[in-house]
Amino acid sequence: MRGSVGGVVGRAGDVVAGLGHAPSTLWQYRWAWSQFESFCSREGADQVTDEVVASFLRFVAEEHRQGRIKDWKRKLLRKSALVLAEVAVTGSYRWRQSRRSHPNDVLNVAFRPVQEQFEAWLDHRRLAVATRELYATVSRTVLAWLPERGVSAIEGLSRADVSAAVVFLASRYQAGSMRTVVSALRVLCRFLEDAGCRAGLSAAVPATFARRRRSVAVLAADRIEQLVNSRIRPRGKGFATGRCCCWRPGRVCAPSTSWVCAWVILRFSQ
Repeated sequence: MRGSVGGVVGRAGDVVAGLGHAPSTLWQYRWAWSQFESFCSREGADQVTDEVVASFLRFVAEEHRQGRIKDWKRKLLRKSALVLAEVAVTGSYRWRQSRRSHPNDVLNVAFRPVQEQFEAWLDHRRLAVATRELYATVSRTVLAWLPERGVSAIEGLSRADVSAAVVFLASRYQAGSMRTVVSALRVLCRFLEDAGCRAGLSAAVPATFARRRRSVAVLAADRIEQLVNSRIRPRGKGFATGRCCCWRPGRVCAPSTSWVCAWVILRFSQ
């Protein structure tokens, strides 16, 4: 991608004017391009290249991070620079091309660098592609949610925030997926710890475990009432051994006496 700054700006003006935008929109584009020209003049750049556009976008992001420009200006400057980049390559401009988005666009300027560093860190791990993508998705989801909780920078992340993130993730994922999701969150926390952002974050992530649950049949309320009020008492060795009074090796209780056996079990459980 290459073209003189003045030439690309002039060509972009002609192309955008032919799209039928309102005069106020054209004025905003021209103002943004004047800012790009001023930046190139300060940097000594006379050509529109990939490196120059990327440097300008970093400059705009830093200005926004420092609070020197508002968010709408940041978006306008970024959009206008992308239009220049497309015109420099193709000589024309198509709205659909410039609307291409990146998954990390949902992150603000404070958390997007964290996500990008985490993704680069994952690329150097011996993980399956699907695993890396899942870890990146969980991390992106959490980082996009943190501003809603009031966390404005990664340095302000606390253990309580991590615990709250687990609850937040549980509302977005199925119960069967939470084991993997929690593991992904733990990996993110360990990355932040290794990077020196915060210490002890991974300790706030609950340990994963699987527990099998087996349902147990219970007696109906009227049957329990019958057993409790019964005057029949077991006799013989069955009461002492905890076995049914009608128990024999290899023999089960008959239906007519099963309620007596249940009474014995109930008594031993009290």
